[in-house]
Amino acid sequence: MSASHFPTARQPKAAVSRAHPSSEPSRPERAIPPTPGIALVGLPFPPSTDPSALGPALSLGDAKASRDSDGGTDTGGDGHPEVARVSQTRRDALTGRWAIFAPGRNSRPAEIGDSALPRQAGHSCPFCGGHEQYTPAPSLVVREPNVPREQWSVRVVPNLYPAVSQDHPVSEAGPLLDEPAEGVAPSEAIFSDEEADHNLFQVTELHGGHEVVIETPNHLESLTDLSQQHAGRVFQAYAARMRYWYDVPGVEYVVTFKNVGAAAGASLRHTHSQVIATSLLPPSVSEIGQRVENHFRRCADCLLCATLLGELEDGRRVVLESKRFVAYCPFASRMPYLVRIAPRHHSDRFETSSAADLEELAGLVQGVLHSLEATFAPCAYNYTIHTRPRNVASPASFHWWMELFPRLTKVAGFEWSSDCFINPVPPELAATHLRREQRGRTKRTVSRKSAEFSD
Repeated sequence: MSASHFPTARQPKAAVSRAHPSSEPSRPERAIPPTPGIALVGLPFPPSTDPSALGPALSLGDAKASRDSDGGTDTGGDGHPEVARVSQTRRDALTGRWAIFAPGRNSRPAEIGDSALPRQAGHSCPFCGGHEQYTPAPSLVVREPNVPREQWSVRVVPNLYPAVSQDHPVSEAGPLLDEPAEGVAPSEAIFSDEEADHNLFQVTELHGGHEVVIETPNHLESLTDLSQQHAGRVFQAYAARMRYWYDVPGVEYVVTFKNVGAAAGASLRHTHSQVIATSLLPPSVSEIGQRVENHFRRCADCLLCATLLGELEDGRRVVLESKRFVAYCPFASRMPYLVRIAPRHHSDRFETSSAADLEELAGLVQGVLHSLEATFAPCAYNYTIHTRPRNVASPASFHWWMELFPRLTKVAGFEWSSDCFINPVPPELAATHLRREQRGRTKRTVSRKSAEFSD
C-alpha cells in the first residue's frame, strides 16, 4: 500500500513544554495537535484465532514497532501485526489497574453460547413514538425547531425500575434547558470517619436519580442508524441531564452509559442510554480522582493529556481521530477491543462541551461502532462517560473521557477474585483491525457515491 493513497497518520512529535503549577484553579487550555491525516480502521480478529501464531515475538511494552504507510504496525507475511507470544501484564496509568494479556486464550473451546434479546415489534415497544403513555412524564424533551409538541427527537424519562431512589420532583424541561433541582442528602454525611471505623455493618440511604435517554422515536436498534446530527442531539441530552444532576445539592457522582445487547445488560432493543446520579461517590471513581491530582502535583501536568501525547507519538494503538477528539485502545486495556475517546484540548467536564463538539464526538463514536459492528455481528457493547466528579477540586488535573468496549469475554473467577482482567487481544492488534475496517468502510462509501454520481 503506497503512502500516496493513505498519508502517514502519525509522525514523531516535537518536545512538548510542560505547564508549571499555578495558584489559579485551572490552567490555560492546551491543545494536542492533530496528526497529519486520519487514522482509520481494521480487519476482524476472529475470537478463535491464536495471535501467538501470527508472527515473531515482539516486546510490546518496551519496543516501538515501525509503522506501515497507513500508521499501523509492521506486519508479517499474512498481514497481521506482530504480537507477543507470552503472557504479559500492563498497568493503566489513569486507573492504576493491571491487565494480563494472554493471547493463547482465544483458542479455548466454547460450547456455551450467548443469549440474545428477543425481537420486539415496533407496535409493542414502549420507547417508540406514539407510545409515550407507557413511560413516565419526561424530564427532558429535545425537538426540532417549529415542529408540533407531540413530535420529538430525543426523550429523557425517569426509569420505571430505578437503581437509585428519586425522592424529589423532576419537571419537564424545554429543549436542552435545565430546571433548578431540589437537594438530596449525601450518603457520606451519615457516618463520620470515626464512627465508620467502629461500625462494621453500615447502612445508608442512597438518593439521586435514574433516567432513560430514548434516542429516537423510530424503532431503531443502533446509534449508527441515526444521522450524525441526530446522534449529536443525543449527546447534547446527555450533557443537559448531567448538568442538571450535578446542580442537585448532595449528588456526588453522575454517569451516563449505554448497554447494547443481552451480554451487555440491555433488556430492550430500541436504542437508548441511561443516566444515574447518586449521593455516593464510588471508591474506584474517588481513587482515579486522587491519582490524577497526585500526578498533577508531582508533574504539573494532566495525566490524560500526557497519555494522549504518548499514544499519538507511538501511534500503534490509535484507532480514529478527528479535529477535536482521539480514539485509541489503551496500553493496558482490561477488555479486548476496548476504545478510550478523549478530547485533544484539556477539558474537565463533558457536560460543558459545545453543541459542535458533541456532534463531532457523536460522529467519531459512530465511526468506532461501525467498525465494531462490522467486525463482531451481532455486537453487544457498553460505553460510559467519565466527567470530573466532585472530589476532584482542580479542573486542571482531570480530563474527561469515554470508554467503549464490546462484550467479547466473560468476567470469571480470577477477575472477580483479583480485580485483574485477562485480555486475549493486545491493544496494538485490536487497533490495527479497527483501523482497517474503517478504511474499508470509507473505500466502500466512496465507491458507492462514485457509482451513484456516474448513474
